[in-house]
Amino acid sequence: MRIDPSDVSIFRGGNSLEARTIDFKTDKATGLVKTTHGLSLDVSAEAMSRFGGAFRIDSLPEGLQIIQRGKKLGHFEIVPTSPITPERFQELLNLIKISPAG
Repeated sequence: MRIDPSDVSIFRGGNSLEARTIDFKTDKATGLVKTTHGLSLDVSAEAMSRFGGAFRIDSLPEGLQIIQRGKKLGHFEIVPTSPITPERFQELLNLIKISPAG
C-alpha cells in the first residue's frame, strides 16, 4: 500500500533524513537502491518520538514514495519509485519537507 503524506499524517523519528547503509538495500548486480526498503516511518507520532522527536513528513519530491512495510500496519518506509543510485536517493531525501509533530 502506498500513502500520500498530504492525505495522512506520517512521522519520522528525529529530524535527520540521512540514509545509512542499513536503511536501504541495493541490488548486488547494479548497486542501485531497491524500491523495497528505505527510511522508517510510522503513523504514530508517539511511536517515533523516542527516536529524537517525531517529525511529520509534509511532502515528498517526485522519485520517492511511501509504502507500508512489515507486520505492523502503521509502519511505512520512504523508498525510490524506481531503482536509483544511493547518491540520488540521498539527494531526493534531502528535498523532503518535514515539520515537528504537535
